[in-house]
Amino acid sequence: MPVTRMPALPKIQDFNRRWRGFADVADTRHLANRVEPEVVEALVEAVRAAYPRLSHRYYALKARWFGKKRLPHWERNAPLPAVPTRTIGWSEAQATVLGAYGAFSPEDGTPALSGAVGTATRHAMQFTP
Repeated sequence: MPVTRMPALPKIQDFNRRWRGFADVADTRHLANRVEPEVVEALVEAVRAAYPRLSHRYYALKARWFGKKRLPHWERNAPLPAVPTRTIGWSEAQATVLGAYGAFSPEDGTPALSGAVGTATRHAMQFTP
């Protein structure tokens, strides 16, 4: 009788379902992120409910920027007209990322000042210009 091997991820999901009582494969992520599944579901539903209004409003605005009544579907991803482009230097990009992380976690946003380097900062700092 041949032995079948189950890939690791489905095996882990099966373990979580049977032994931990998780009903959904996302339950382990919710637990790791310390967020209840109901909160995630409420966010998903709010975004789904608002998407038609937001997307239609955005595309109508973008059509006006292009000087058209209606935006053809092939221009949905076109760059905005008359918007200057620029190259963002490493220092400015790093300051932006660390500032954003710092808004969520001071440990990740201010490693040079506190001496602590959080996980997100360590990942961001691995890339050098």
